[in-house]
Amino acid sequence: MKVTPSLSPSLFLPHYRPDLEDKRQILSFQSAANEKTLKQVEDNILTTLSLAEGNILENESAIKALDSLKVHEHIWMKRYTSIIEFSLLTS
Repeated sequence: MKVTPSLSPSLFLPHYRPDLEDKRQILSFQSAANEKTLKQVEDNILTTLSLAEGNILENESAIKALDSLKVHEHIWMKRYTSIIEFSLLTS
């Protein structure tokens, strides 16, 4: 019985499936962009909350910051679903 080592997708995709390699690179870029945007949104929320005075539920800046998180969350979830589906496809 011959045992062959498993290859990482990054080694065989460029050669055998250039279309999937392109998709992998796009998803990798989107993942990095998501992490950067998430950090910015988190920082904005923390800054807004630390500067808030009085009732946070009535603070317009805090409400806008949290609304921004909801909008980005929807986009991130769609992108991460694509990443997971791609990972299952290439594994």
